[in-house]
Amino acid sequence: MDPSAQPGLEVLVNRDGQSFGPYTWEELRGHFQAGAVVGSDLAWYEGQAGWQTVEQLFAPKSTL
Repeated sequence: MDPSAQPGLEVLVNRDGQSFGPYTWEELRGHFQAGAVVGSDLAWYEGQAGWQTVEQLFAPKSTL
């Protein structure tokens, strides 16, 4: 699933045990670009198997 294509998707962020959000995909991207959310922060959205880093969420997807 491409989370950026899911309207209304809400993402939770966790840093050092403290939760933030929920954020829309666009809000999360903006916070990431501004440095308020960093690549090592953990993120989760409904339908995702588990938490993963924000960096993994925004990493380019391989088409292989």
